[in-house]
Amino acid sequence: MRAAIASGLAAVVLIISSCDRIPHIYHKIENESKRSFWETSARKGDIEGAYKAGKLNCCGEETVKDDASALNNFCKGAQGWHKPSMFEIGKMYLNEGMPEGTVIPYDEALAYTYFKLASGGGNPKVDWYINDLEPKLDANERAHAEAMLLDFPNIPCELTR
Repeated sequence: MRAAIASGLAAVVLIISSCDRIPHIYHKIENESKRSFWETSARKGDIEGAYKAGKLNCCGEETVKDDASALNNFCKGAQGWHKPSMFEIGKMYLNEGMPEGTVIPYDEALAYTYFKLASGGGNPKVDWYINDLEPKLDANERAHAEAMLLDFPNIPCELTR
């Protein structure tokens, strides 16, 4: 009888101790579902959906991070003149917040270009990045950035794997 009670108690303790993991698992499933929804929306041409898919790929809580997918989704948004997407692309080309070993190349001229495109969108951080990068660019990089601004949206953005 004692063995049965001990076994039952052990089962209850095991169930209770795993309860703290249930919300984590639930949130992970919920966030992966959101990411799938927004990626589908982005494939259908939804610019805001592309931005939200990008955010979930790069920065979403309890989701698998995929920096290339994040960049590609932000690029879809940027091609529709979505300023927050342009801002995120600029940060990605500075490797800000990117995991070590990211596939996103570090490119100050391209980051500067996307920050310039994002300016006027009501985000005060955009001007900070522009002012920070401007003195770092040499004359060739600045000329390249200006040429890319004129050629938008036909400038580098998406990554292929």
